[in-house]
Amino acid sequence: MRIPTSKVQNNFGKYLKFAKDGLDIIVTKNGHDIAKLTGIDRPYIIAETMGAKAEGQVTYEEFRKMDQDDKRYELIDG
Repeated sequence: MRIPTSKVQNNFGKYLKFAKDGLDIIVTKNGHDIAKLTGIDRPYIIAETMGAKAEGQVTYEEFRKMDQDDKRYELIDG
């Protein structure tokens, strides 16, 4: 399915659903193909949690120990 950029911008959710359902969406601009929106076999699940919370500042070594369980951590106010 070829769709101009203006329609994709105005109906992005609709075209995401089409891609999720297995339909490839070719995005066009001025009649030229510029991008392809396609679904993935196994969607990634992203979750935000307020997991490890340290009191005060932590050292770099302490932060690295938090990052050993294959989860991503972000150090804020350090």
